[in-house]
This record gives sequence, C-alpha cells and structure tokens, in this order.
Amino acid sequence: FLVLATGLGEANDVVQLAWRLAGCLLAPFSIHGETVSVAASLGVAYSCDPDEPDEDLVRKADAAMYSAKAHGDRVAVFGGPQSTGAAA
Repeated sequence: FLVLATGLGEANDVVQLAWRLAGCLLAPFSIHGETVSVAASLGVAYSCDPDEPDEDLVRKADAAMYSAKAHGDRVAVFGGPQSTGAAA
C-alpha cells in the first residue's frame, strides 16, 4: 500500500512516521480465531519540490522498499546509506 503524507516539515518527520507505521504492524492480531503476525518493509521517499512528478516519488519509495527487504530492515529511505540509485 502507499501512504501519502503532506504537511511534514522535514525528511526526518517522514522517517518517524514510517517507523510509527512499522511499529503498528508488530503486534499479532486475530483473524477468524487465528493469531496472525505480519512483517513489512517500508520505503520512504521525500521531496521538497512541489513539481516533482508523483511517479518519481513512487519509484523512489519502491526502490527504498526493496533496499529495506534486501538488507533485512523494516524502513529504508531513498538516498539513504543502504539504498541504490541517485540521492533524493
């Protein structure tokens, strides 16, 4: 799924939001009487440029997500130390 957040002042605010979302997924929950646990890898892309195409941000977030999966992280930021590709 995709989360679009506006009104966040800095890239760090976006990363904090991603970690909060990841934390919400940690607790097991019940579906039809079965206890289920999930794991998620989240990719973060941040832009201060209001003219940056939406497709570019989605592509960057997707690249960060795959970097998180590859490195066993729950959250990765496009342009961060473990990501591949150009910096955001």
